[in-house]
Amino acid sequence: MVQIHAREQSWISVSVDGKAVGSEVIDTGTDRTYRAHNRVFVKAGNSGALDFQLDGKKLDVGGQYGEVKSVTIGRAGVISSPAPPPTNP
Repeated sequence: MVQIHAREQSWISVSVDGKAVGSEVIDTGTDRTYRAHNRVFVKAGNSGALDFQLDGKKLDVGGQYGEVKSVTIGRAGVISSPAPPPTNP
């Protein structure tokens, strides 16, 4: 179970096990809970204002205030995304 708590107003777009479940602006003090078999994907605006938990344990997703960040959470925690390939000028 993934829980998201907003310390400040933020927007989120969430997919659970590959299915979009919605996008919304969540107000300060709001909590959202998602249950998945495999993964929860969250794209969040103002990501530094959100607290993430997996089965009651805090997750560090590394977002900053005002930053748009995407995070995938699996059964064991945050799943790292591969680094994008370098670009040649």
